[in-house]
Amino acid sequence: MNILAVGLNYKTSDIKTRETFSLTKDNVSNAIFNFMKFPEILECVIISTCNRFEIYIAAGGQLNEDNFIRAIFNYFNINEDFEAENIFYILKNKNAVTHLLSVSCGLDSMILGEDQILGQVKSAYSAAVKADSTSAILNKLFHCAIRTAKKIKTEINLTHKVRSIGAAAINLICKELKIPINEAEIVLIGAGEIAEAAFKNLLNLKPKKISILNRTIENAEKLYLKYFKENQKAEYKNTSIEILPLDNIYCKIDTADAAISAAGTQNYIVDYGTYKKNLKNNKLKKPLVITDLGIPRNIDPAIGTIENISLFNIDDIKKNNGSSLENELTNEIVNMKKIIETESESFIEWFDKISIMPFIANFRSMVEKIVTSQTRRFSDKLNNSDISEETAAELKKSLRACATAIINQLTAPAITKIRNCSNSKDISKCVKTIECVLDMNDCSKCKTANK
Repeated sequence: MNILAVGLNYKTSDIKTRETFSLTKDNVSNAIFNFMKFPEILECVIISTCNRFEIYIAAGGQLNEDNFIRAIFNYFNINEDFEAENIFYILKNKNAVTHLLSVSCGLDSMILGEDQILGQVKSAYSAAVKADSTSAILNKLFHCAIRTAKKIKTEINLTHKVRSIGAAAINLICKELKIPINEAEIVLIGAGEIAEAAFKNLLNLKPKKISILNRTIENAEKLYLKYFKENQKAEYKNTSIEILPLDNIYCKIDTADAAISAAGTQNYIVDYGTYKKNLKNNKLKKPLVITDLGIPRNIDPAIGTIENISLFNIDDIKKNNGSSLENELTNEIVNMKKIIETESESFIEWFDKISIMPFIANFRSMVEKIVTSQTRRFSDKLNNSDISEETAAELKKSLRACATAIINQLTAPAITKIRNCSNSKDISKCVKTIECVLDMNDCSKCKTANK
């Protein structure tokens, strides 16, 4: 039994590659069903966000990694010559567990300690549960990851103010704007988690106007009402808010000072050709700053070539918020890693014990077959003997008891030793050695396990 994490993220791939390997929420269950066709895969959870595509697997056999990567490429209909070994990572057991825990608490995020990732991990796990692709191992693992993230959030004070991609986008806009933020008209495209984080941070900066555009007006209204309850309206009285259908996008960004796009879409919301047609006098009246937080991207990259437009994508956010935060929070990062290591060790200790259960069942079953086949020969002779049926029944009963005692004496010492072993590597070596000696498995695995 193995746990694997197979994926790519913003560290191993650029934005174009991540767009290629992205899933909408509606497509996640279909992808799970597709990858569960591998007979070795017993459980599966997929995390697909703007910064990563990762598949977490509980495998009952030796998964052919090359074939699995090829299956991922085939699922996304990719014919391009990507160098998979450079963009995909495959982590196993302890490394896979530690990675998921690091992802869940934001330690592996583009924005250190970001708030949105835990919600995304929860959503990914819920989707897998709904698809019936989880069981004991991944259920336990994801509960561990969620618990660890909450523990880190409670115990470690990440003192920096930027805790989300949306907030980082606002910081970048403030740097790039040619006017004070309280004089700016901002367009917000989308109403999901990232858009909400941006909206929340915008309100605190009190811009002149915020226009929320979304395909589903009801979702945009819910976002507005979440922050504009009766007792809060006075707090934001200097900011005008309007909610509009997405169809108004071209006319609104034409007059805006800045735009933040964080919508889930497979196609450009703002297309270069259409935008140029709608652009009055073929030029902007004033500078426009756009941050595109979508994966796939919401804004046609060619828009950035238009005079007076500064277009930034999610990878540009990293350049503006990355290493300085890590340098400032060295002690916090060390403490986060300590908690992750402790929780990972605890999980692996449980996993090592649960992982040997199939071996124990197979080992005992094999011994039972050997002993039973031998005792059956004597039992058959009793049926053909001259002794009475009553005596034969008593002898068979004693024979069965003797067989059970022999089975227990042959299996108990090895099973007890394995169960009580504190070192997971020693457990693996012991199991592989017994499997090899008793011809329960391919002996070549013994050589690998004992290296």
